[in-house]
Amino acid sequence: MSFCLQLDLIVDLLGSPSDEDIRSACEPAKAYVRSKGHLSSKIAALYQLSPDCDDFVMHLMCQMLTFNPVVTAVVTLTVFVVVNVVCNNGCIQRLCGGV
Repeated sequence: MSFCLQLDLIVDLLGSPSDEDIRSACEPAKAYVRSKGHLSSKIAALYQLSPDCDDFVMHLMCQMLTFNPVVTAVVTLTVFVVVNVVCNNGCIQRLCGGV
């Protein structure tokens, strides 16, 4: 799959990124994204793919799906910390029947 096709699919789902979100991208990528014009987000489509998904999990996933690497890193770190706290407190074992 070509770079441009991959980028088209991502922009089609997430919508057009702001200049701040793509400030660290290379100039050709910025120019390509800007040439597409403004596209609205279609994040609601993710809910249709996973209708049984917990709202909190979906919210975190949507936050991780962003062009801004700083935002993605912060959310990823937050998820990592939460998972570690849950595991260290034994919540996973209790929720999973002692597994």
